[in-house]
Amino acid sequence: MKKHLEFKSLREQTGMSVKEAADFFGVPLSTWYSYENGEAAPSQDLLTNVARRKLNLSQVTMSPRYLSVFCERFKLSQQVAAALIGVSRVTFNRWLNKKSPIPPHLFHTLRDLAKELKSQEES
Repeated sequence: MKKHLEFKSLREQTGMSVKEAADFFGVPLSTWYSYENGEAAPSQDLLTNVARRKLNLSQVTMSPRYLSVFCERFKLSQQVAAALIGVSRVTFNRWLNKKSPIPPHLFHTLRDLAKELKSQEES
């Protein structure tokens, strides 16, 4: 399978939007589009990162950046985000500061929460 098709397939399997995938993997949105369309070749580091995360999508290792982007997108303080997720602010801060690993299931929790928050914004 061609690399650009793998990028799109991976994103679709996780249910992420193009922007969410770009943020999750730490690349600009336009760059991710270029990867999916086969207009640009990803770096070896990114390919390794994608391959590592693709091995088992149910065990995706989230980047603290993803938590930060989530908070920024919905204008949530860390305390409010922690409460919505169901953890203490201390735990949330440990994840952000890379002092504790972020549980794999949190990706799906945040995705579902994002859908709910988007629908509230629209109403």
